[in-house]
Amino acid sequence: MIQKKKLLIFSDCFVYSGSEVVIENLLLSEKLNDLFDVRFLYGYNKSYSERFKQRVELLNLDEKKATPISLLSPDWSIYQYNLLKGLSIGKIIFLIRVILLKTLKFLCLSHIFNFFSLKKAFKKASPDLIYINNGGYPASLQCCLAVFAADAAGIEKIYFNINNMSIPPNRFYEKYMDRLINKKVTSFITASYAAQRQAVQTRGFEKQLFKRIPNTIFNDEQIPNIYRMNKSKEKLIFGSIGLLTERKGYHVLLKAVKILVERYYMTNFEVVFVGDGEDKSMLINKSKAYNIEKYVKFLGFKSNPLVELKEFDVFILPSIRNEDFPYVILEAMLLSKPIIGTNVAGIPEQIVNEKNGYVVEANNPEELAIAMMKMKEGEISEMGVNSFEIYKSSFSFKKIEVKYCELFIS
Repeated sequence: MIQKKKLLIFSDCFVYSGSEVVIENLLLSEKLNDLFDVRFLYGYNKSYSERFKQRVELLNLDEKKATPISLLSPDWSIYQYNLLKGLSIGKIIFLIRVILLKTLKFLCLSHIFNFFSLKKAFKKASPDLIYINNGGYPASLQCCLAVFAADAAGIEKIYFNINNMSIPPNRFYEKYMDRLINKKVTSFITASYAAQRQAVQTRGFEKQLFKRIPNTIFNDEQIPNIYRMNKSKEKLIFGSIGLLTERKGYHVLLKAVKILVERYYMTNFEVVFVGDGEDKSMLINKSKAYNIEKYVKFLGFKSNPLVELKEFDVFILPSIRNEDFPYVILEAMLLSKPIIGTNVAGIPEQIVNEKNGYVVEANNPEELAIAMMKMKEGEISEMGVNSFEIYKSSFSFKKIEVKYCELFIS
């Protein structure tokens, strides 16, 4: 019997967000698991680990394939510190953690520790290929260090996924780091052409090293049948799902709601927010200040947001930056929802303007309000059908699964 090659997936992210769905898809792919012994190594933090366990239960993932690794990084502690409001013992503890970890980072001691920890873990796993899942670039420095640790551990092929837009270098050492990563990596993967162009332009990576593999959704043949919309509603439901943070542009959406009510006298609608984050209190306070509380609803975090998504008439993602190829838009397309999104990153690659939704200028509440006002019952139905057809023809799990298999066996 021929022994399968080993594929190790590595991720280090302070929150379990959309970019982690790439990992879920690889772990769940039957074709990929027939070809490779697929394993997952992730940088441990409490909230990431808890969320991963929830997804294991929901998707019936094999938890034995996953191993946490403790790395030194201030990112999660900074995020938790920002979530806590007011002064408390918990916030003081996180502040102390942040100071200590930032000091270790400044002295490069955390980098040294993380490099050798990763090298040791990679040698123990002894994969033939490694897939490093990074939520942007440079994003997690541990993912960048993982390239060098993988090379030092003798891993044959190194694939580096840039799952967000790259930002220009802002530290003196970054251009040297980029050159070395460019030499060590077998291929860079992006979900959108926009992310690919940005990485080449801002970081100087070689264009020929890039492969564009769009995001997709596992079990996409069953999901539309499971999550059927309840049609008996009296008002138009706009909805959005995501982390309640500034880059998602939800403050812009609230301004658009205010414009709809005050300027265009539109009242028979509701905007539903699903998600949690550091901006939640601010957004609730803004809705009160704008006097639009009765038109908005904050549902908080949901472990399976498809339950809420199926009840939306129109899905909105008003992001102003730091996106790539949002999974939540694919989920909305799969459930036959028209989409209103911004001209950020790969979002225009998902929305064909005026066919399955509208692409509006980022950070423009007036334009967003007009797009929302255009949504009429007949158009919603037609655009929803178009969303589903675009998903099936371009982003289905079977199509994307084949692309990944071809990438790893090439």
